[in-house]
Amino acid sequence: MKLDENCEKMLVDSIVESREGWCPPADEAAAPKLPFRELSAAEQAGAWTEVMSKRSKRSQRRQKATWRGLNPLQTCYPEGVKKVGDGDWEEVEFAVDSGATETVVSEKMLSSVETKESWGSRQGVNYKVANGTKIPNEGEKTFCAVTSGGIGRKVKAQVCDVDTALMSVKKIVTNGNRVVFDDESYIEDKVTGERMMLEERGGMYMLKLWAKGDF
Repeated sequence: MKLDENCEKMLVDSIVESREGWCPPADEAAAPKLPFRELSAAEQAGAWTEVMSKRSKRSQRRQKATWRGLNPLQTCYPEGVKKVGDGDWEEVEFAVDSGATETVVSEKMLSSVETKESWGSRQGVNYKVANGTKIPNEGEKTFCAVTSGGIGRKVKAQVCDVDTALMSVKKIVTNGNRVVFDDESYIEDKVTGERMMLEERGGMYMLKLWAKGDF
């Protein structure tokens, strides 16, 4: 039997009215509510500002972590780092020494790096070596250094009359790193996880760097 339009409309209206206040049974799945809606222009602008602010803060944290150092190390990534060893770059090896209170080089080491007056040289500071001899502080050298693994750091070393460049474990650790002497030896930045590998040679743990004074 075919319903006319008026009857059909009345039937639909009665069905709608009968469902007012009706709840589906427990075993009938309710239509899910979407957890989002279209944002207004102002809300979109605010959300974008918040996203960019979080990105900026993450970037600042990464930069802060990067600008950490060994002695007081700051990261220094010189232009042309892949060409380390050419031009004014000089190779220098440091013995990483747990007994050294300062990181030191001699005047003849890193000849391209200028020696400048330091607090120690002005105050007449001396260093005592194993045989008891005292050697004076002659100033300091500040240079950019890069490992063979491509890790760059800014290093400040005191200048005195030594045969071997020494890097102080105390200074390294004080500036947020750990030093491991083992089958695999290294200096590790505790924030970034970067490792500078050390080579054991004759009972000493050596760190090879390429250094340049201008950066």
